Amino acid sequence: MKNKPPTEFVFGGSFDPVHLGHENVMYHLRAFSHKWLIRVMPCATPPLKELTKASFEQRVAMLELATKPITNMIIDKRERNRSGKSFTVDSLSELKRENPSTRLVLVVGGDTLETMESWHKIEALCELCHLLVVNRPEYSLDNIDSIMIKIGFSCAKNKQELEIQSAGRYYCHSIEEKSVSSTSLREKFANKNPIDDLLSGNVAEYIRDNQLY
Repeated sequence: MKNKPPTEFVFGGSFDPVHLGHENVMYHLRAFSHKWLIRVMPCATPPLKELTKASFEQRVAMLELATKPITNMIIDKRERNRSGKSFTVDSLSELKRENPSTRLVLVVGGDTLETMESWHKIEALCELCHLLVVNRPEYSLDNIDSIMIKIGFSCAKNKQELEIQSAGRYYCHSIEEKSVSSTSLREKFANKNPIDDLLSGNVAEYIRDNQLY
């Protein structure tokens, strides 16, 4: 029997800082499929957000501390090597050129749906990857079908379709929600509010040692 092409998650973000919400998603990805590689891709220059507070190297260092216990995972630093804004479609195009047979599953939160239609070259995304949409606190997935149709994705009946089809499917995956965001964490740091229950202890120590935020 012919082996199936490899499948991997692509989990991008600013990670400024990485927190328990991010880690929670990664642990749920591992439970979703322990065979698929988790490729964590920190953004160098966010196209739809203000510039990050921590440098790229500092955010990578925090990711390395936070993800030590997670198996079958790599931190992909490619966006540091490109000038200008970091567009998801460019990184996925590069990954496809490097490994044409690999099924790429881009992980996005429900909060991302509000802006996806404005992403750079969004019409090309469905030719490059599948989408795994995870729920986020206070964001509804009720209108996801209409959004996905507009950007060219069709609903996968089960997760096996993500391995069989080359691209263009979306699948909703319900996870236990962690109500935390990087923005709220930075505000808590600035106001000297307690944050230790919102991110890993070694990450909190790194932030304090380097006087971030």
